[in-house]
Amino acid sequence: MHRLPIRVRLSCDWAIANSAGAHCDAGVFLALEAIRDAGSLQQAARAMGLSYRHLWGRMREYTELFGAPLAKLEKGRGAQLTALGEGLLRAREAAAALLDARLAAASATATEALRALTPEARPSMGIAASHDCLIARLRDLANETGGVSIELRFCGSLDALAALARGECDLAGFHVASSELGSDARLRFRRLLRPASYRLVELMTRSQGLIVARGNPERIRAIGDLARPGIVFVNRQEGSGTRILLDSLLQAAGVAPESVAGYAHEEFTHDAVAATVASGLAAAGFGIRAATAPLGLGFVPIVEERYFLAGHASAFDGPAGRELLRLAGSAAARRIAAGLPGYVLRRRPRMATVREALGVPR
Repeated sequence: MHRLPIRVRLSCDWAIANSAGAHCDAGVFLALEAIRDAGSLQQAARAMGLSYRHLWGRMREYTELFGAPLAKLEKGRGAQLTALGEGLLRAREAAAALLDARLAAASATATEALRALTPEARPSMGIAASHDCLIARLRDLANETGGVSIELRFCGSLDALAALARGECDLAGFHVASSELGSDARLRFRRLLRPASYRLVELMTRSQGLIVARGNPERIRAIGDLARPGIVFVNRQEGSGTRILLDSLLQAAGVAPESVAGYAHEEFTHDAVAATVASGLAAAGFGIRAATAPLGLGFVPIVEERYFLAGHASAFDGPAGRELLRLAGSAAARRIAAGLPGYVLRRRPRMATVREALGVPR
């Protein structure tokens, strides 16, 4: 029987009470966020799936609990948080910054301990990763050979690192440009890579660039061409490493995003971007070279980037982590990479600190 990876996720809960016995839970934060984002009690209630009367009653209870209103509610003028309401959200953010990393590390330790108690099951690992063709093939290779069972979920680079910080996966996959164009991404990623227990493994390099129609009939040669009249673009979703890289390229080229027709059209994988170009719905997209091959599309190389796996040292040192690194450096993996244009797989992936791998301060 196939065993799904066991994972422990530790979290903290909120219980707020006053001396009179009035109390509330973390639902107060959901209500405050909904009001802040909607600017209306009616719209906030709808977003939370509650009736207006129910949310109004809940806000009244919060006022009694805290001794002052958390939101200013005026008929016909919408709703906005008071200084107390804003302060409560900031307190939650400060607590999360203090606790999230520690809870994630404790979750990883507990997960490995539980997995060690089931020696009859093959080592398993959960990975949240920025979309990548080679990562998907390595997952298939691992599951086929039986050395390690991998549960893979694709998402943006920022989302993957956030999932790692919350203890929702064992490893997170993300990528940065090898040149100075990757500096913005490094700054954003390092905010989620602060615990000293995190380690990075560089698996490979890959080529990113402009995905265009076969033969490049529009003669798109550089990022600046995306602002030309008549050129329709297809983008990756906000938070993805590719979107962050594209925005850096646009800024370096002096191109405003709003001048690119189709900038707001988002797809969630490189394959979807390539398919959009192949269908004729867009003249160009930005993505990895390997996505163009199955559809016979053209490709304009722009930048080489490094693809990393991030996780706590215990994840890489455990049976699943050791087997994954062995497999990534195997001849079988190199054969797979050789069949994917634009990839260079590291022969001996090694573990490094965040500072060693990215050259950023702790």
